[in-house]
Amino acid sequence: MNKKILILFISLFILCSGCTAEYTLEIKEDLTVKESFTAMEDADFYNSYEYSSAQEVIGFMLEPNLDYLNKNGFEISQILNKKEAGVKVENTYGSIKEFKEKSKVPEQLSEEWSYVESEDSITLSIKGSFHHAEQSQDGLYSIHDARIKLIIPFEVTSHNADSFNRDTHSYVWNFDEETEEKEIKITFNKNLIKKDENSNFPYIIIGIVVVVGLILFIGISGFITGNKNRNNLED
Repeated sequence: MNKKILILFISLFILCSGCTAEYTLEIKEDLTVKESFTAMEDADFYNSYEYSSAQEVIGFMLEPNLDYLNKNGFEISQILNKKEAGVKVENTYGSIKEFKEKSKVPEQLSEEWSYVESEDSITLSIKGSFHHAEQSQDGLYSIHDARIKLIIPFEVTSHNADSFNRDTHSYVWNFDEETEEKEIKITFNKNLIKKDENSNFPYIIIGIVVVVGLILFIGISGFITGNKNRNNLED
């Protein structure tokens, strides 16, 4: 990939060799925006450095960017486990317009970035050229697996995502060293919240229980009435 697409990931993991990265943009129901980017690396990677732990290595990698991240309100959290470790950086904005004005990501993700808003809909479009991004001139450090994820609770009218998940309202675009050019485009109705397909499930269950209860009640009542009638005839 071109350096533009992952400049922020690269700033986090400047020493990373073959790490994975994910950029997530979540648009809330009130149209506020949360952005986050995560860079992860296999635990074996950290063993090649003189630092005593993955936590220290990550701290060393983040240090040149801490002033920028802190001054701009980013939250930083480290992710540490036995198989891999990394860092997650998050920020929030009061609106999509504020995100467009303040976030450095849109202009760094592409040559073309557009945000078009009408009375009912919003269209986000990012287009760029990508080809085997390298973090150093000698090609030693590279990010070989990345994805961009958009989480949108509104009714999406069109998109060109590589995959999407109806349950989480997420749309994903994948990138690797073979990606040369790609466009991310999505349009959604900002006035129409998408309902979960299973949102009526509790009511369906209650309805079934009520119906079954009525059937049992009618059946038992009929059985009791029948027995009474039978007893009256015998008397």
